Amino acid sequence: MVFSVRTFSKVLAPGLRVGWINADPRLRNLLIAGKQAMDTCANVPAQHIINAYIARGGYGEHLAGLRTEYKRRKEAMDASIARHLGDRVRTTDPDGGFFLWVTLQGDDVRVSSSRLFEIALAEGVAFIPGPALSPSGQFEDAFRLCFASSTPERTEEGLQRLARALDIARQEVDG
Repeated sequence: MVFSVRTFSKVLAPGLRVGWINADPRLRNLLIAGKQAMDTCANVPAQHIINAYIARGGYGEHLAGLRTEYKRRKEAMDASIARHLGDRVRTTDPDGGFFLWVTLQGDDVRVSSSRLFEIALAEGVAFIPGPALSPSGQFEDAFRLCFASSTPERTEEGLQRLARALDIARQEVDG
């Protein structure tokens, strides 16, 4: 049997800490018992607020607005990457989520994303180095960028800074 656990945290408000499970109805009592055994402090008022919001139809409209905005931000990041990093990197085109996976290309592949992270932080830019997302420390030539939390203008500035950081890291490698 397969079931999925979902949350409203990313689409409504992180502080609400309210989610739901999609599962076969025959599992309902077992899942309730498991939840009660682990945590009896559910945020009941928040559950009622979210239920009322969904019942009034606001949730669907809200999701449509988020999808439009996140698409705009993803496209802005793609454009900024093309302007400032060009063929130095390859990126994913995700169907969902909030991140682009960026892989260094050409001579830049010798740059460690962990070292690039240190330099980028000094330039005022943060990302997740590839090895942090691998149990075996792989993906030293890659990193994850979040497009959801920044305006296109802020993303543009961030990619300019990241390009400078990559230039500095590349100079270190080239000696």
